[in-house]
Amino acid sequence: ASFTEKQGMIKVDYQLSTKHSIFGRYFVTHYESPAGSPSAGLIVESIGGASDNVFNATLGDTYVITPNMVSSFRLVANRTSNTTVYNSYIGYPDLGITGVYQLPPSQFGKYIGGISTTGGFGVATTPSFQPYTTWQASDDVSMTHGAHQISFGFLFINLKATAINYLSSNGAFTFNGQFSGLQNADFLLGTPSSFAQAGPSYSDQHQNVFGMYVQDAWK
Repeated sequence: ASFTEKQGMIKVDYQLSTKHSIFGRYFVTHYESPAGSPSAGLIVESIGGASDNVFNATLGDTYVITPNMVSSFRLVANRTSNTTVYNSYIGYPDLGITGVYQLPPSQFGKYIGGISTTGGFGVATTPSFQPYTTWQASDDVSMTHGAHQISFGFLFINLKATAINYLSSNGAFTFNGQFSGLQNADFLLGTPSSFAQAGPSYSDQHQNVFGMYVQDAWK
């Protein structure tokens, strides 16, 4: 399938004084991969695509404290989001399968959670949304003192990863041929070997990382 990707960047550099300079960087990209073509049949139509976004913003501040001491401060933000793109086609009720909970079609559209034959064909769609965000702040100070090159600084990172995955939320049937001896025959007879269904899978992870360092290079 074809895909498109668009990127953009903004760069700003400014000299406040002979001792003080700042800069900014902003980068964004968008990737789009379409779902399977509805005209290519149900198996291809059920294949999901992707809509992904990435952005990065950086602010930097460099200051000459003394002729022998320089401070470099950085503030960085990153965000990534990955979203499944899929077609709304048919659901289990359209196939005469009743009694299986389905996510609201008004919100999620119609789709098949999973129908597969062992070693044969498979039709499945899985909606998902996965955003990741990172904030980072750091300051590095470098100074010379006689024969010593001394560096020290800190780093703080805040990580956040959240995700919603609807794997098996509409239910998934597997046919392995245990009733008739043929997988596809079991499918036509409507006698699955297994059925699995689960609620949405949520992930909400947070982490803070802090570090400090001191370094002395002595000649």
